[in-house]
Amino acid sequence: MKDCNGKRSGFVDLALTIRTLPVLVVYSGGFNLFQQVEKTRQQEKMKRDELSERYRGLVEKHRLYVKTIRDFQEECRKNEILCSKLGE
Repeated sequence: MKDCNGKRSGFVDLALTIRTLPVLVVYSGGFNLFQQVEKTRQQEKMKRDELSERYRGLVEKHRLYVKTIRDFQEECRKNEILCSKLGE
């Protein structure tokens, strides 16, 4: 709406501002939601990486344990053979 001098009135400017305001609120709200989701995703990725590293360490310990048990069993078998030869 224009006044007598051909300029827009403050009321029209206010109405145009109010009309675009919800778009800005929705946009900024969406951006904040995106930031929250991104932050949560990063935190979950860090947890996953930490747990993966821990899991790899445990798997390596288990492999070492299994190898140690096999080596021990082999040495026990050798010991039994030697003990049987001494008993003859």
